[in-house]
Amino acid sequence: DLDMLLHPAQHFGPDSARSLATVVQDSLRRAFAELSRMLGPDPAGWRWGSIHVARATHPLASLLTTLPEACTTTLSAPRDGSGDTVCDTAYGPDFVQASGATFRVAIDVGGWDGSLAMNAPGQSGAMDSPHYTDLFDPWARGESFPLLFSRDRVDAVARKRIRLTPR
Repeated sequence: DLDMLLHPAQHFGPDSARSLATVVQDSLRRAFAELSRMLGPDPAGWRWGSIHVARATHPLASLLTTLPEACTTTLSAPRDGSGDTVCDTAYGPDFVQASGATFRVAIDVGGWDGSLAMNAPGQSGAMDSPHYTDLFDPWARGESFPLLFSRDRVDAVARKRIRLTPR
């Protein structure tokens, strides 16, 4: 596309400036009409996240056909970006995010308790757990949580302890 704009004569033949202007104007007119249809007539209210969303679906959703979809798919969350931006949020024809990292970690090897992480949609794959989707909205907003390492910091925020004892 950039090559067409930089070297129109190679792509549009004689009178390339007029041909290029016609193509650009027609493209903008069609794009505006499509966006108006999708987002409403007032561009001041247009938001990319209104159509570009993320939905977290349980990895076994296709096998859990007896469960309602609401049990295997979270609510939608608006997303920034695209497949060509930082924090990749590539999408398909329906604008639903199709790829991108759900797990992120930034380790501070000089101060382990300064590390950050994110694991969306939540810390549990169990649909009846309060941690099944508890990180989905913070993930969609680009947030992280402290990934603590030292015993005192972990103990200070622990909500539950599970002790596994071998037989």
